Amino acid sequence: MSLASYWEPISNDFERFVPLDLGLTRGSQQSKQVADKIKKFYFGNETLSISSKDQYIKLVTDEMFVCGIHETVKAQSASYENIYNYQFSFN
Repeated sequence: MSLASYWEPISNDFERFVPLDLGLTRGSQQSKQVADKIKKFYFGNETLSISSKDQYIKLVTDEMFVCGIHETVKAQSASYENIYNYQFSFN
C-alpha cells in the first residue's frame, strides 16, 4: 500500500468523522456540511497527506478520547453536584 492510497479513502469519505450522536443521516446535506467543517477545522485548506499526519493524529485522538471524556462528564454532571474536568499537558 502506498502512502497516497492510504490517505485517499479518508479524504474521499470525511463523513466517517461525523459523530453518530448528532443523529445525522449519512449522505445527507447536513452530514456533509458537518464533515466539511471538521475537515476545515483540523486541516484548513491543506490536503491529507503524510505532511498533515499531526493534524490527522489530533483528529483521531479527539474522536477516540476527548469525545468520550466529554460525554462522561456530561452524564455525570446530571447526577452529581460538582464535576471538574481538567486537562493536563506537557511538552
